[in-house]
Amino acid sequence: MTRVSLNQINSEIVKAIRGINLEWGLAYETAKMCVFLSQHNIKYSREICYLLNKYKDINYIPNLICKDKESLFIAPFFAISLLENIISKKCQWEGYVFAPQFLIAAIGMFAKEFNIKFSIKNKKNILIAKSNNSKVCVLKRNLNSDYYFISQEKLGIQPNNLSLLKKVNEYKIDDDDWGTILSFGKNSFVKDSISSKEKGAGY
Repeated sequence: MTRVSLNQINSEIVKAIRGINLEWGLAYETAKMCVFLSQHNIKYSREICYLLNKYKDINYIPNLICKDKESLFIAPFFAISLLENIISKKCQWEGYVFAPQFLIAAIGMFAKEFNIKFSIKNKKNILIAKSNNSKVCVLKRNLNSDYYFISQEKLGIQPNNLSLLKKVNEYKIDDDDWGTILSFGKNSFVKDSISSKEKGAGY
């Protein structure tokens, strides 16, 4: 395992996402969610590396109609946009989700920044995560890609056996995964040339 700082995670994830030619805004949002997950000791690097390695084969578009396993919702890239859509339309969303831990990160960020409450249930109608008063409670940290329901928190939902997410002091990532993230980040560098130097390129 490689010990990294939150600043390293943020900057290297941004560069890696830009390395597969996705837009800056999306790269920043993904990096912020990765920082949140790192802070709360929730693993995510395997899923990020999968998306980086498959970027040539998968069309990464914000598809919200994900009723079958062939059209998984890509949470690492679009979880924040999904919550914004739920808020604006005042609706519940449901579908198959790839890397659902990023949904937990997103509801945690919305809870902290805007005090907006969300709940996440699985296909068995079991509450697995909820945000409330800038905090997030979860049933378990490691979630599999599956069918989920997401809505703004409603009164009367029972917390079951949810436990509060707590921050940790050390942030570690699998050695191979970190190497993959760094390698894709190099793709975002501007190649050295007279023209690029005149425009301020260089890192």
